[in-house]
This record gives sequence, structure tokens and C-alpha cells, in this order.
Amino acid sequence: MRGLERMDRLVTQLLTMARLDSVGEVAFASEVDWRAVAEQAIGDCLWIANRRDVDIAVEWPAPGVLPLPMAGDADALVIMLKNILDNAIRYGPRHGRVRLAFSPSQISVDDQGPGVAPDVLPRLGDRFLRAAGNEEAGSGLGVSIARRIAHAHGMRIAFAMRDAQSDFGPGLRVTIRRGA
Repeated sequence: MRGLERMDRLVTQLLTMARLDSVGEVAFASEVDWRAVAEQAIGDCLWIANRRDVDIAVEWPAPGVLPLPMAGDADALVIMLKNILDNAIRYGPRHGRVRLAFSPSQISVDDQGPGVAPDVLPRLGDRFLRAAGNEEAGSGLGVSIARRIAHAHGMRIAFAMRDAQSDFGPGLRVTIRRGA
């Protein structure tokens, strides 16, 4: 069964990557409803969150303040956010927490995992990159796909380690901002 899950995930990611490779610059007309995007991305990740007993918290800006206002392709942005959340859930600790936070200028995803080695951090998003010692199945394409979707939307994805003094404790922070 796990073999079929891995194969399905790999084929889906390869097809998504091929589709992204064939698309150039795109002009988006629709405003992004981040609440709907987040709801779909979290819904797609619930099975792995439940399996690993990971809680997902979502933080929104104050009422009346729009989260990262922009135009875009909601379906592609769901894939981007789902891939980032999926990694946070898979590579954080069992019984841990993941935080998805929206603000007017960025989206951040925090996990409580050990993070990645300093020499690997700048390479996150390279195709087929898999850090040594991962127990979870994967192909190393999820972050690469997320980066390509972000870039197509004029955004960039950055990775940084948090220390123990952070409000969420130590772990990895993924930040999505404008400015590809």
C-alpha cells in the first residue's frame, strides 16, 4: 500500500513539474482567496497530519486586513502551500505542531523539527534533493515545485532555522514573500 502511495505521489509531482516547465510568464486576473487556498491545502494534508498526530494552527491578520493581497492561480497556490505543509508535517516530530501564518506581506510555515544542516539549507528546492536520514517517503520534488509556483506568481520562498528563543521554539521556518 505504501508503495502505491509513493508511486501516486511521484507521478503527480512529475506531472506538475512538467506542466510548470511548459508555462512561461503568466498574467493572473483573479484575486487570491487565501482562506480557500489554505483550507484546501490543509485538507489535502490532514491524512498525514492525523497519521503523525500533528496539529496544524492557522493564524490570520486582524479583521479587515488582507493576507498577502495578490492575483494568482488558486489551484497552483494550493499545490505550493500543500507541498510546504506536507514537508513540515512529515519532517517535524510526531505529536508536534505546524503553524501556518498569513500577514499582509508574507506567509510563513513553522515546524518543530530538527531542521536541516546549514550546508543543505541553501539547496532546499533543488530537484530530487533528499536530506540524509529521512524516514518518510518522498521524491525530493515538492519544494522544487513550490518554488516554481511561487516564482510564477512573482514570489520567492526562503528557508531559515529558528532558535529556542523563538515564539514557536526551534525548528525550520519557510517564508513566502513577493519578489521572485
